[in-house]
Amino acid sequence: MLISSLIFIYGFLPFCLLAAWMLPSPRQQNRLLLLASLLFYAWGSPADLILLLCLSSFVWAISLLMDLPSSSERRRHLLCICAVVGLLIVLGLFKYSSFILRQLGLAFGFSPPQLRWFLPPGLSFYSFRLLSYILDLYKKRIRPQYRWSAFILYTAFFPQVTAGPIMRYEQFNRQLQHRDMSQAKLIAGISRFLVGLSKKVLLADRLSPIVNQIMGAASFNNLSRGEALWGLIGFTLQIYLDFSGYSDMAIGLGRMFGFSTPENFNYPYVARSVTDFWRRWHISLSSFFRDYVYIPLGGNRRHQLLNLLLVWSLTGLWHGADWNFILWGLYYFLFLILEKKLWKEQIEAAPRWVSSLYTVSIATGGWLLFYFSDFRLAGQFIYHLFSFSVPLINDPGLTTILNNLVLYVASALVCLPLLPRLEVWLHKKGVYLPRLALPSITTGPRQLSVQLGGSRAWPLLLTGWHLLLLFLCTAALAGSSYQPFLYFKF
Repeated sequence: MLISSLIFIYGFLPFCLLAAWMLPSPRQQNRLLLLASLLFYAWGSPADLILLLCLSSFVWAISLLMDLPSSSERRRHLLCICAVVGLLIVLGLFKYSSFILRQLGLAFGFSPPQLRWFLPPGLSFYSFRLLSYILDLYKKRIRPQYRWSAFILYTAFFPQVTAGPIMRYEQFNRQLQHRDMSQAKLIAGISRFLVGLSKKVLLADRLSPIVNQIMGAASFNNLSRGEALWGLIGFTLQIYLDFSGYSDMAIGLGRMFGFSTPENFNYPYVARSVTDFWRRWHISLSSFFRDYVYIPLGGNRRHQLLNLLLVWSLTGLWHGADWNFILWGLYYFLFLILEKKLWKEQIEAAPRWVSSLYTVSIATGGWLLFYFSDFRLAGQFIYHLFSFSVPLINDPGLTTILNNLVLYVASALVCLPLLPRLEVWLHKKGVYLPRLALPSITTGPRQLSVQLGGSRAWPLLLTGWHLLLLFLCTAALAGSSYQPFLYFKF
């Protein structure tokens, strides 16, 4: 993993950028990006690339059949069902078959066979991209893509293929022939990529061994309440920094090649409610379930509770094939219902710090369910977290907390929209800084570009900032502390 990361940063990415800038037309650049995306995905396992190509070609062929002049509405409907069912069967086979067999074995008293296959990287993400394409085509929101190579590029585009964001075909297709690989976008993309890489290797990867030491222990007999809470807070920080770091890298990579990728996170830990949290966390997944499941079932108009129950059961199940993920989805369903029916006015009237503390507490409790697939261990951890018979702190726990206090404070600060707010404050004072590629704190995410200003000092400052981040990340990678992204397993 270390060697692959260094090859990607210092070899693969600079070569692709240089080659793309030398090519005169978007079509030629698209061919290069397609080749780069296929090579990138095949690096780990060529067999996984074959599956991606087969699924994409299957959906592409059905989309062409749906667009034939002779296709009736009934035929289009059947073809759409065929594509959706086919994608879900493949996803279910690789992701859920072991779980289903295990449950059947428990129910009927037999020993299920041990399946040896692994989940192909990004299958959950690119399957949802293909589902959104075929469903949008059926609803006649888009026209089919007739060029096979362009459609494969949509599925396999290397910044997004392994962990999203789940980009809609309409957004991607607009930029295939009309995009601008400008110097400003290149600098903004590099900045955003390095911000994401820094979140991952400088913070999330350093939090990981602390979390695993506390929450991944085989026994919690010597665990104090303070250390248990410290581990849970660490995982809360780690999962955000890890996943949002990947999204920042994907957005930055896309921007380097002229693509504008939708934001996937908007500082969720400052949300004022659980509803607001899910408008800010994994935005592309939330919008997928809203547009393709919740609204078609009736949304708020009819059977709202049943619709929400189904959506959050599916959201939990999408994240993993185990009961703790389903329970995690139902946990959020419960709090969303309570907010809609009982707590909405109280939350809106509460001071901002109170509502934000409430939201981050609910989210932190949810990550406890998310982490433990073994309910016995989860119960033991909860006992050590809340029981007054467990000491508040002990010497090993105090040492762990003090040794990692600076890391936790730095990680928490990165989770807050401090830099965008500083920019807004300075803007009011008449001071204009070069914008780093970070999510906006305004309502709705927006793309930020780099504005270097009139002073020659700003380009030098920005270059120094980029080189410093690159140096620190390289040093961290060379120290073999890099670990795979958490969401690669989903």
